[in-house]
This record gives sequence, structure tokens and C-alpha cells, in this order.
Amino acid sequence: MQRLYIHPLPVRIWHWTNAVGFILMILTGMQIRYVGLIDVVSFRTAVSPTKLICIPVRIIMMKPTALVMYQMRTGSGLM
Repeated sequence: MQRLYIHPLPVRIWHWTNAVGFILMILTGMQIRYVGLIDVVSFRTAVSPTKLICIPVRIIMMKPTALVMYQMRTGSGLM
């Protein structure tokens, strides 16, 4: 049986990278928020990856946000 990939390899890599980034953001965010309850890593260790992951996540979220704002502003139909 042959595998059928719907998306090309670069798209799949991009999606898995984003998924790992979001999971790391959630875990490090919980570590930062609940310092006394969750002591998996130190506060400094939890903050460092958050700063690095935060930038690509914000860039990813800017495009859909800008698109919706543009469509609301111009009155064009969604999609």
C-alpha cells in the first residue's frame, strides 16, 4: 500500500515545528505562572525558550489577524 501525502514535506515540517512550539509555550507558561507548584525546571530556564518561541508564534498569528482586520475595515467578504 502506497502512502498518499496531501501536503508537501516543507509544509508538514512547518506544521510539526509549530505544534512543538505551541506545546513548549504552554508548558513553559505554566512553569512561569505556577512557580511554586510546578518545579520541573528553574524560572530562568523556563523563560529562555519562551522568548525564543514567542517570536515565530507571533509572526504566525499576525497574518490571519491582519487579514481579518483588513476585511473588516474594507467591508470585503470573508474568503
